[in-house]
Amino acid sequence: MRWTVAMVVLLGMGGVATSADVVRLHNGDVLSGHFESLREGTVTLTTDYAGTISIRQDAVLSIKTEAAMTVRLRDGVEMEATLQPKDDGQWLVFSSGDLCADFTAIESIERAPETPETVPEPPRPKRWGATVDATLSMRQGNTDTMDTSFGVEVVRKGDRHVSTLALSGGYGEADGYINTRRYKGVAKHQFYPIDKLYLFAAGGAERDYGRKLDVRAHGSGGVGYDFLQRDSLKFSADIGLDYTWDRWMPYTPRGKDEEKSKRRSQAGLRLSQQIAALSATPPGNLVQALEGIADTLYVIRDPLRGSASREEDSISLHLGAYYEQTLFWKSSLTERLTLLPSLDDFGEFRAISELGFNTPLMEHLKLRISLKTEYDSMARRSGVESWDNLLQAGLRYEFGVSRTK
Repeated sequence: MRWTVAMVVLLGMGGVATSADVVRLHNGDVLSGHFESLREGTVTLTTDYAGTISIRQDAVLSIKTEAAMTVRLRDGVEMEATLQPKDDGQWLVFSSGDLCADFTAIESIERAPETPETVPEPPRPKRWGATVDATLSMRQGNTDTMDTSFGVEVVRKGDRHVSTLALSGGYGEADGYINTRRYKGVAKHQFYPIDKLYLFAAGGAERDYGRKLDVRAHGSGGVGYDFLQRDSLKFSADIGLDYTWDRWMPYTPRGKDEEKSKRRSQAGLRLSQQIAALSATPPGNLVQALEGIADTLYVIRDPLRGSASREEDSISLHLGAYYEQTLFWKSSLTERLTLLPSLDDFGEFRAISELGFNTPLMEHLKLRISLKTEYDSMARRSGVESWDNLLQAGLRYEFGVSRTK
């Protein structure tokens, strides 16, 4: 054994400085390598220069280890400590202090089980988000006006799915007459079979009394592509088919109120005349006179009965695009454009543009200025303007994932 150790020392002399663990023998030899264990009176050391070697415990003076070891003494005490030589003896080093131990008093040494490195879980991607928009304006004096609008959009993003639900509405009065009453709801789902390419299906309904639109329902579907999806610039476009069903009213809100007032006034005058003439009505005509009074009362109760509405439906090509650009101070400019050329009546089409500017006021609160422009070439059939513009400035509260296209 002595000659083997001597050969090991000669072969491994250059490795003492770089090896992590060191074994010192009573005869002064120093061995470096990777300490394995002390079991049944034998120390096992793995070296780069001689492989794995075994040394009798009674030949060992001390051991130095970099890692913590599980040390069991012959009296049964077991502990975890780092082994360090000191004053030609063996010391066990703990976080709370050192302990001197005769090496021969140690029954076994094993490497302490390594605590696996805790890998922090990656943050879970945000899947839900929402935006809330609100505007309010009031004026009192020569003209009393009030205009308010709201909007809510909820977004859920999955690995390959994006679902969006948007609700909006507006209400306005001028001198006691309603001049604005609109509601809109839209749902859209996008499925990405491959990266950037998506299939979409959308549907919704809206009502805009200011444009004589009683109800509009539509459904669309098609395919789209995300051409740019950077943090500062986004652009996507889609194409598909759209089916729309409309029902138009004969009156605007103010025109409706004025027509109601006019018809009720006329019916009230007629009722007075009918009641005054009732006493002079011959008995044979009394039933007919009472039926006339009943009809007049029904007109007073529902003066717009019989007003004809107009219904129409159409199939259009759907062409859509979404653009978003980050500007100074984390402000952003967005544009959502939809073109709906009719496939039933060539030359007729609808175009919807939603231009928005957002600038942050607080972490989740933004100032939003938006301009919505809609052109409907078929609106003139109902006696309303083809162009409709809505400029708004208000507040937006936003959290979670960003808005989708």
